[in-house]
Amino acid sequence: MTGSDALTEGRPFAATSAARVLAALVLVIAVATAPLSPSALLVASAATAIVVLATRSRARVAQVLPAGLGMIAATLLPTALHRGLLPATLVGGRAGLSLTIAVAGFATVPAAELAPALRALGVPVTVSAVVASALVQAKLLATEGRRLSLARQLRGRHGYGDAATLLGTLFTRAARRAQRTALAAELRGYDPATALLRARFARSDAPLLGVAGLLAGAVHVAGRLGP
Repeated sequence: MTGSDALTEGRPFAATSAARVLAALVLVIAVATAPLSPSALLVASAATAIVVLATRSRARVAQVLPAGLGMIAATLLPTALHRGLLPATLVGGRAGLSLTIAVAGFATVPAAELAPALRALGVPVTVSAVVASALVQAKLLATEGRRLSLARQLRGRHGYGDAATLLGTLFTRAARRAQRTALAAELRGYDPATALLRARFARSDAPLLGVAGLLAGAVHVAGRLGP
């Protein structure tokens, strides 16, 4: 049994991270390439609602999504002024729904499982390993950053007058911690490349991928047949 199988065992309709990434990509592409029509937008909205309701990490989605939607609205403001509200609404709605599906879909994938998921989708081992390393480094930087910020607050220091020194300390500490983490993993016999090579889809992925395919097809059919 692979690690993905173990994660999905005992949970009905559970799917591996690779399947969740693939399902999100299928829906995002389907919505982004659907014809600009109210019927396609309506079906895409229903598909997006299903994705959001199925996402357990709604708090993370709520944190990330408003900024992206605000950028889309600001970008389409000239279109609304020059071409009218309907074209801007259709384009903005399609972009906003695509963004919502992407954020909600990827929010279900833990950072540690993203690189194996990419490998299972056919991304080369080297690229997947780089992604895994970057995610680890980003997590270490965030952790060390919070520690340094808390330490400065406890010392009563505010402002960013010593930003250069702070950044140097942050990267130095993160690099040392990354070296310790890598050494500990190596001593335990962990090889990231070997772990990525074992990444596979599971039989439990079929329901999720089937639903994603049906929703993607429905969006395009509605766009071609509807007004």
